[in-house]
Amino acid sequence: MKRTSTCLGVVLGAILFTSVASAAQGSKEAQGKLSSELYRIALAAEPRESRPAQSAQSPGAAPPSVTVVTVVAELVAKPDIPGLSALIVAQGGIVLGQNMGLLKFSLPATALVPVSQHGSIVHLRKPFPPSPKRKTSGGAANESGQVVTQGLAVIHADAFSANTGAQGAGVRVGVLDTFEGVNGLLGNELPGDVEQAGLLSADSVHGSACAEIIHDIAPSAKLVLASFDDEVGWGMALDRLV
Repeated sequence: MKRTSTCLGVVLGAILFTSVASAAQGSKEAQGKLSSELYRIALAAEPRESRPAQSAQSPGAAPPSVTVVTVVAELVAKPDIPGLSALIVAQGGIVLGQNMGLLKFSLPATALVPVSQHGSIVHLRKPFPPSPKRKTSGGAANESGQVVTQGLAVIHADAFSANTGAQGAGVRVGVLDTFEGVNGLLGNELPGDVEQAGLLSADSVHGSACAEIIHDIAPSAKLVLASFDDEVGWGMALDRLV
């Protein structure tokens, strides 16, 4: 009797494992090219009667409102951009930018699945936002009351400039970052003719501090500042600067 019970337990365990594995495989296949996060958003946006049983709402629940999401498509080596863009627009979406094998666009959550099935898409996910860094230390003030980076002496840039007269004249330096408080530095810690390429993010002072350091090291160089929202925006801004 004990041996029979053991065998029965093994059989039931095998059946249960097979069922769980099959359900997981089915869920993965349904997810397709969507990231896990976008797949959950797509499921929540589906009409209740068309959802898989495990994601059905309780009876009487209000239908979900239309959700618009911004996504990034990782593309094949030779994508059909016109065809994919036409599909996005036809599904109520807007193409926002393209760079380095990536296409950024927004569209209704209900269109995530049909758009993800386009042959030019390898993977569809949310954009990767930058992580702002906070200012942790400053420099020392010079005789004019301006703050000069401590790195100037550490890398011997002051000695090099004194010996060669080189101060960055004729050079343009682009800074891709976030620029909290940068306007208050113009004409003081930074030159008044700093070029701002588009709307600058003010999420942190990191870019402002970097621009100050560059200006301290190469005071005659032309500074061009630009910001970005994600990896696609970063690539597009880099193209504009170059």
